[in-house]
Amino acid sequence: PKKDRLKFSDGWVTDMLRRIGFKSRKLHGESSSVDLTSANIIGELRKIEKLLEPYDPEDILNFDETGLYYEQQPTRTISSKPMGGAKKSKNRFTVGLLTNYDGSYKGHPIVIGRRKTPKAATRKPALYRKTTCIGQTHYIEYHSNQTAWMTTEIFRKYIKRLNSSFAYAKRNVAILLDNASVHKLKEEFSNIKLIFLPANTTSKLQPLDAGIIANFKAHFRWHQYYRATNKYVAGVDLDLVEEYRMDEVDALFFLADAWRKVKPETIKNCWDHATI
Repeated sequence: PKKDRLKFSDGWVTDMLRRIGFKSRKLHGESSSVDLTSANIIGELRKIEKLLEPYDPEDILNFDETGLYYEQQPTRTISSKPMGGAKKSKNRFTVGLLTNYDGSYKGHPIVIGRRKTPKAATRKPALYRKTTCIGQTHYIEYHSNQTAWMTTEIFRKYIKRLNSSFAYAKRNVAILLDNASVHKLKEEFSNIKLIFLPANTTSKLQPLDAGIIANFKAHFRWHQYYRATNKYVAGVDLDLVEEYRMDEVDALFFLADAWRKVKPETIKNCWDHATI
C-alpha cells in the first residue's frame, strides 16, 4: 500500500507555534536577535512546509553537531564538606548526528578531532573507520583538523557519501539542519535535499536539540562514570583528572555505543516535542 505522506492544514504554522509555546515575550542572549512570531519567520516555516510535502515522514531527517568533552569530570558530588574542583580537560570532539523522526534510521556518527590518527588507534584499530558503512551506527566516520570543528569540506564529503548510499537504496530524503555557513553547499544532490531552519530557532524547532543529543550525552557519561568508578574500586590512587582521563579511541568506542543506545521511542518523542 502507498505510504502515508505528510499533509499540512492551512493552520499548520500557527498551530505549531502554539504547541511549542511561542509567545511574545522578552528574549535574552543570542536568541534576542529574532522575533519568533515575526512575519519573516512564519514565512520561512511555510516555505519549509512546502518543501517537506513530497516526503514520507521516515524520509525527513535532522542533522546537528555537538561538542563532546570526553574527559569532563562531574561538576557535583555528595560530601559533608565543601570540596575543591579540578582543572577541566579541554579535550573535545565535534560529533555530528543524523536521524529520522521515528529512529528507524540513525546515521553513523561523524566525528572531528584534532589528531590525524586518534591516540591509541594502533591498539584498537577496528573501532573506527574513515570510510564507513553508511547507516551502521557502530561505525565512526573520523576526520581531523587543528580546531576539531566541522568545516565545509568535511561536511561536503559526509553528504556526498550519504547521497551515494541513498541513491543506491533508491531513496530520496530531506535533511533539516541549522543555517551555519559550513552547511551551505553550492552543489545540489540527487537524493538529498538540504533544508535550513530559520536563524536562532533551532533550540525550539530542531529535534536533536529537543532532547536527542542530551540523551546521547547521558549514555556517554554513563561510560565515563562507570570507567572512573572501576578505577576507584580497584584502589588505583589517582586524582580526579586522571580518573577521567581516557584515550581517544576509547572515547570513540563509547560515543558509538552511546548513539546506538538512544532508543527509537526517545527520538520520536523529541520529534513530537519539536513539532517541526
